[in-house]
Formats: sequence, structure tokens, C-alpha cells
Amino acid sequence: MEHPVVPGHGRVGSKADLVAYRHMIVTIRDRVAALLDDGQTLEAVLAANPSREFDPDWASDRVGPQDWVTMVYQSLVRNRAAASTAAPAG
Repeated sequence: MEHPVVPGHGRVGSKADLVAYRHMIVTIRDRVAALLDDGQTLEAVLAANPSREFDPDWASDRVGPQDWVTMVYQSLVRNRAAASTAAPAG
């Protein structure tokens, strides 16, 4: 018997729903990271539309595609800045 996945908000889902959600997040993160590695600005990343095939299923009126991609971009920039200023282990 499969157990339901109960999120903090939104509809109750299945394990397959959770796997699909993770796939969407990882795919978009990887695409944005690759564009960031290439030196692309936020505007260029948004123009590349890295979430395109996920938008019909995952975008909402609360968090649209550009909002989501912007959050991913800003998170990656912050994490990279923090990693570059962290004291070396030793």
C-alpha cells in the first residue's frame, strides 16, 4: 500500500508526484546553474526560459515561471558567494 504525501500546503499527492516534483526542481536548478557558470545575468537566464516544459503543470498565479527561476538564480548566487568566502577547512 502506498502512503500519501501530505505537503505543508497544496494537495495531497503520491510518491510519483513527489518524484516528479523533485525532477522539476533538480532540472531547473541544473539549467540555471549551467547558465550561471556561463556568466549569464538573471535577465539572460529568464530569457532562456529554463522551466519551459514544467510551466504548464507547476506554475501558479502565486509563483509564476519567472518568479521561480529568479528564486533559483538568487539562491545559487548566494550559495556560491557564501562558499567562496567561507574559511578553508583545516
